[in-house]
Amino acid sequence: MSRATAEDAWDQKDELLATIIDQLSLSNHLYLQAHTDKKTKLPDLESFPRPWEEKKIDKPRKQSTVDELVGFFGTMAASSDVVRTEFPDAGDAAIAMEQEQ
Repeated sequence: MSRATAEDAWDQKDELLATIIDQLSLSNHLYLQAHTDKKTKLPDLESFPRPWEEKKIDKPRKQSTVDELVGFFGTMAASSDVVRTEFPDAGDAAIAMEQEQ
């Protein structure tokens, strides 16, 4: 008895969904190309990977620095200038208790 491979499990429904994803990706790419500055470098258009295609080995992504993380997530903090860190999981209950005092 042979073991089923990923290629055996790929049927017409999977191919149709992959083709839809490819076409949607293409339309998004063309939209961005039409609505951005001509000098803007768009990422390369890639198709949805099929099981029989060779997998590309990507370079590992660069890790964000602490300053980049604080700059990004700091904008999502409370609307005040103070970022609460002593009870990060307490949420609104801790703020309400503090306001009652």
